[in-house]
Amino acid sequence: IGAAIVCWLGLFGPGVILIFGILPFWGQFRSNTVYKRALPGLNAAAVGLLIASLVQMAAAVRENNTKPQGPVPREASTCIGLIAFWGVHWLKLPKQSLTKIQAPLVIIVSGFLGILAGML
Repeated sequence: IGAAIVCWLGLFGPGVILIFGILPFWGQFRSNTVYKRALPGLNAAAVGLLIASLVQMAAAVRENNTKPQGPVPREASTCIGLIAFWGVHWLKLPKQSLTKIQAPLVIIVSGFLGILAGML
């Protein structure tokens, strides 16, 4: 229990200290013209770093999660992942009640696609 508390403090402590430390100066900071001019660039840099980390993680997962002589080829595994991403983020189901089971449905369909790819 003690180690969990230390880990929790180590995870959330710096952010909380930063928020409460800058909160008294936040109004003055937001009215700063240099900050206002730099904000679009900071946002673009943050998005770029997120996309770069996503691509690196996807490449590492693709390399480590599939084996060249394994039952599911790498290309099939990548395609199933892209189909699952599309199914969760952009597929719009016709009935409102179906959207509640959309994520489990995508997982089940992806599993069947993996079985099918392994049999081919």
